[in-house]
Amino acid sequence: MATNLQDLIDIQANIEKKKTQIAELKGQKKQQLKTLKEDWNCSTIEEAEQKVQKAKKEVDQLEIEVQDKLEELQEKYPMLF
Repeated sequence: MATNLQDLIDIQANIEKKKTQIAELKGQKKQQLKTLKEDWNCSTIEEAEQKVQKAKKEVDQLEIEVQDKLEELQEKYPMLF
């Protein structure tokens, strides 16, 4: 009987610990979403992911442009390379 009571006490303590962890995680999520809104003007994670994808495409395009310009310079001024 004592074992069952101790098991129940342990389970209840574990439940309380998990409730505290959930509350902490909810607070962290709220703060991260606030930061996302303030820093990046995004209301959702999905919106932020879309902005990231758009930025990656822009970076890829800029890399292509830089490479093209570098090749032009190498053709025009081979003695510099």
